[in-house]
Amino acid sequence: MRKGRKMDKYFQQGDVLIVPVSDINEDLQKKEDNIVAEGEATGHMHRVLGDDVEVMVGPNGDIFVSAPKGATMTHDEHHTINLPVGKFKIGIVQEYDPLEDEVREVRD
Repeated sequence: MRKGRKMDKYFQQGDVLIVPVSDINEDLQKKEDNIVAEGEATGHMHRVLGDDVEVMVGPNGDIFVSAPKGATMTHDEHHTINLPVGKFKIGIVQEYDPLEDEVREVRD
């Protein structure tokens, strides 16, 4: 997330952040496996499932989900979460380390 940006509603599963968006760029490539993030150490994955769900990736690696009938996100080590009807951008939770004066991604 950009500094200072207000989010009214978002979802989180472990280190994955799911943010509703109003539109998705049409210049994206569909991912057939519906995986939105993979664990670095365990090999477990965050996957979005549901009727007519599409997971897409942009040229810069941004991942988006279109869930016209809602969806569920699964992971072996986290509770399944339900997503409402909508479009979402997938990100990784970030934390600020004031001692290092840096922002870094949180990984599970």
